[in-house]
Amino acid sequence: MTPEPSRSAAVRQIPVWAATVGPGWAALLDRLHHGLRALDADYRIESFGTKFGGLRVTVADRFIEGEFDGLGGA
Repeated sequence: MTPEPSRSAAVRQIPVWAATVGPGWAALLDRLHHGLRALDADYRIESFGTKFGGLRVTVADRFIEGEFDGLGGA
């Protein structure tokens, strides 16, 4: 995993992390950032990095504990 940017960063969103990966990811990361902001303007990245040519982004859970368990189904 790529080292985490400084915790003192005011916003922990994709633009803060984008410089830690190659320029080939720029367009995809920009689209992801705008899509996440449309869902939750205050979204926060928990982890971000590349491995074996892929990119892994983990977004912090924005739900109140007990409200969403992460499992699919009805």
